[in-house]
Amino acid sequence: MHSIKLRINGQEVEAKPDQTIMEVADHCGVIIPRLCHHPFLKPNGSCRLCAVEIAGYRGLPAACTTPVADGMEVWTKTPKVLDFRREMLRLISRTIPGSVWAVPETAPANSSGWWRPSASISPMRPLP
Repeated sequence: MHSIKLRINGQEVEAKPDQTIMEVADHCGVIIPRLCHHPFLKPNGSCRLCAVEIAGYRGLPAACTTPVADGMEVWTKTPKVLDFRREMLRLISRTIPGSVWAVPETAPANSSGWWRPSASISPMRPLP
């Protein structure tokens, strides 16, 4: 199987023809946010947080479902993409009860600000 070349944020990268933009970006260290994508599930693009801008494409396709193509030019952080992601996250968060956005008071903090739930998840406090 031959490799193809494309650009992500101006950086030339090589990919296999059967890969998605997200797979190639992950391999190259380019971070594309996601909620619905999981390596053990078939990608469906439902959260739309992985939207990217592609030269010659209409709209903002989902990186998790869009296959790479030779010569493709992809941008992951344009103002249009960032505004779209912000709006998608706002819409998604409106459907989630406030208690879900809480962190256990005993949650261990790490340098990235993320925490991993333990067996006991109460009492809860709101996210900062």
